[in-house]
Amino acid sequence: SFYNLGGDSIKSIQVASRLKQQGYSLKVEHILRNPVLEDLAPYVVLDTRVIDQSAVEGSVVLTPIQHYFFEDPAIRVPHHYNQSVLLSSRERISGDILDRSISAL
Repeated sequence: SFYNLGGDSIKSIQVASRLKQQGYSLKVEHILRNPVLEDLAPYVVLDTRVIDQSAVEGSVVLTPIQHYFFEDPAIRVPHHYNQSVLLSSRERISGDILDRSISAL
């Protein structure tokens, strides 16, 4: 019995997940309701789903943030976007070392 071996709801989720990794499908509900392996076996199904990996074509409606980005007149060059970050240091940094570091990058 699954329960006699220390099985619980968390372990049943792990069992279902590991079975899925091996190409099988089993609901947690079935594990919990059928703790004897022999009774559980009929519920194990070979997972043979084929997920379409072809290219997606056609028009797509912009999300609100995309719409804002492309329609905002403040963005003068929409094909270029720069996200900046301001870094600070508690210790003094040598300007020469900083210049050389940036040049190396």
